[in-house]
Amino acid sequence: MSSLKAGLAALSLFSDARKRWRVSELAAELRLPKSSASRLLATLAEHGFVERSKGAPGFEIGRDLARLGNLYRPHNAALQLAEDALDGLVRQYPVTGYLAHLVGDQVQILRTREGATVIRHVVPEGARLPAPVTAIGKALLTRLTDPELLARLPERLCWPAWSYRNSKHGLFKELQLSRARGWADLHRSTQRGIGAFAVTVGADSARPIGIALCYMTHQVDNPLRTRMLNGLLESAQCIDESIQPVPRAC
Repeated sequence: MSSLKAGLAALSLFSDARKRWRVSELAAELRLPKSSASRLLATLAEHGFVERSKGAPGFEIGRDLARLGNLYRPHNAALQLAEDALDGLVRQYPVTGYLAHLVGDQVQILRTREGATVIRHVVPEGARLPAPVTAIGKALLTRLTDPELLARLPERLCWPAWSYRNSKHGLFKELQLSRARGWADLHRSTQRGIGAFAVTVGADSARPIGIALCYMTHQVDNPLRTRMLNGLLESAQCIDESIQPVPRAC
């Protein structure tokens, strides 16, 4: 067994039912010499993946492994909460809803929810699009810093299928505005008769999630559009409040 496999096998033994392992116990479980198990745990402890138990012999999961786990849990929690919120918004309003995350300079659709109102150009789950041509992609791009945006945005973006054209300068200014107000839209930048607005949740996680509502512009007047946007913003706030880590006492 390689050192990497042995280390991963050792970490996989820790669970809610068995939170502490002694060197001799781990050696017997992995069928390793006690000296090898001792060196393995010492290496894992050196990197913060395990630490010596307080008040009892043996090792427990370390803080650095818990930190890595926290990078996953907020995303997972945010995705489930966002999915629940999206289902409610689609039932309430004449929209098609999307969840997505950013992959390089593209946005990948994670969930698509169609409501009772038919929307043209529904994007299927798994599809990828240039992030700046979609409201959900723009919302996710606002999480980047200005230098990151300037390095990532193309000099010109043309997406004829969606009648979308913009320059790097125009995109940058638009994203700055979206970041300042906390949401992005396509209300004025599309000629397809389709509008959309989007927000992000889980900003403190490794991969924030975008939530978008897409609608036919001729079916949604300004008062309804305002209610839809407020509903989306309220849902996003509830999600972020739900996944905030609880501060630990020192």
